[in-house]
Amino acid sequence: MDDVSGKLLLVDDNDLSRGAFKMSLEREGFLVEAAAGGTEALALLDGRPFDLILLDIQMPGMNGYEILAHVRNTHSAADLPVIMVTARDRSEDIVQALESGANDYLTKPINFPVALARIHTQLQNCQAVHILRESEARLRQIEEMKNDFISMVSHELATPITVIDGAINSFKDKLFGPFNEKYESYVDMIAQNVAQLARLAYDLNDLSKMVSGRFSIERRQVDLSRVILNATDALR
Repeated sequence: MDDVSGKLLLVDDNDLSRGAFKMSLEREGFLVEAAAGGTEALALLDGRPFDLILLDIQMPGMNGYEILAHVRNTHSAADLPVIMVTARDRSEDIVQALESGANDYLTKPINFPVALARIHTQLQNCQAVHILRESEARLRQIEEMKNDFISMVSHELATPITVIDGAINSFKDKLFGPFNEKYESYVDMIAQNVAQLARLAYDLNDLSKMVSGRFSIERRQVDLSRVILNATDALR
């Protein structure tokens, strides 16, 4: 729906009332399709998209409540608002219309400024719902992209970490000959940082699983003094 004018379906068995209301709405910039009864209205709904329905309650054959029940089988109140039009303003009729799935109601004789305000309100509400749904869909897409990126990074980190770790072990085992104590302390420092990087990769992988619901948290005790010593060694 590009604007709040929209395309309306007007259902009323009274030719004079239907024609006058249709003409007034079209002068306000609405595109209006009219139907004289339930069968015609449902046929129009089956083949064309509408933004709002103005539905008379008292009609021969299929009344407004029966038409509304068919509409609500395929369209929610947020997707296709329905304003019921009734010649009776008894509270029980209004309550029945709203409980049957109508978004609002109008009473005959129709006060056109009031009708226009209620039509615009329902179209604006519908437009807001569409915008919200689009925003939620974009957020879900961004979330999925973020999760895919985290999973990719954690996977791509694994290979170079494994290579570096293997090289460090080779140095530690002195496969390429002896080296002095200073070099040995630097190798130990590199090994600690590579281990920290490996833990980060594992954490990223766990985070990806957690977000996708494939991760369960297991509580266990840790040696806090060892955590502090590792941190101070890295900073030193």
